[in-house]
Amino acid sequence: MLMDELIQQVLSEVMRLADPNSEYDYEEYEQLTELRQKLVDAIESKSQPLNDQQKQQVLKILSYDDPIMSRMGALLKEAERELRSVHVAKKQQVAYNYSGMSEGFMFDKKK
Repeated sequence: MLMDELIQQVLSEVMRLADPNSEYDYEEYEQLTELRQKLVDAIESKSQPLNDQQKQQVLKILSYDDPIMSRMGALLKEAERELRSVHVAKKQQVAYNYSGMSEGFMFDKKK
């Protein structure tokens, strides 16, 4: 994939996910992270520096970091709440199902 195409793909995906009127699940943000990593790897492995237009597009991608990171943070907090809820429910279930020593046995020794 050409550098210009990769930059444009990342930019369009960032703009889509940064839209405050839309909600996306964590998988789409995970895909964005992987796509951005491809871009970073491509930039690092490129023998010649980015041209001015490419630099401008990369800066535009970076300008969307705050809304993207904010939404990813909200998804993280939501997942933490759900995990705590599941953990509490499991504790309650274990406490409710505890049978204790309801079937005790007594062993006598013969003398």
